[in-house]
Amino acid sequence: MILNHKAIFFRYRCVEKYLEYLNNIKDSKEWIIYLNLIDNPKTDKYIKFIILFALINPKNFENDVLINEELMKKFKKEIQGNSFYPRKYIDESSKCDSEKFWGTECRTNCKEMHLDHIFPYSLGGPTARRSNMTPLCASHNMMKSTNIYCYHWEIAYKEYKHCLTNQKSFWAHEQAKRIRHVLNL
Repeated sequence: MILNHKAIFFRYRCVEKYLEYLNNIKDSKEWIIYLNLIDNPKTDKYIKFIILFALINPKNFENDVLINEELMKKFKKEIQGNSFYPRKYIDESSKCDSEKFWGTECRTNCKEMHLDHIFPYSLGGPTARRSNMTPLCASHNMMKSTNIYCYHWEIAYKEYKHCLTNQKSFWAHEQAKRIRHVLNL
């Protein structure tokens, strides 16, 4: 998959807005304010989409006085699932999906395959959703790491709009609701 200039610009714009909103959310009180923006029908669709990704980031709660370290571990596991996906789900014939991120087929001879979080776990990406997992060789998994510029913002935005049109829940919105429930916000 070769990215055109429009897709690259969209990704950069999404990351810029994502980081802006993420920096604005300092604690659970501000988190609630942003969650209410999601539920407001007057809020722009694109803004709602970006805010959702900022809301699911676990860093929003790490410094919150309401949440201790033990609760944070429980929270992440309950909301996102384990930080790793069981190796039994990696098919032995799986190929490295590097083309999905960099537009070129994997040329390493690495036999060790990982199931990588497409939207990084450390930023709130779920393990419980198979659609957030993709096989990468160990080298490409380390190279991608938590690079949110590699995330397919343009594809996710289309999925988000499709969910809105069909009155379905987008995965990040489901996750934000679980966070609210688990933390009693």
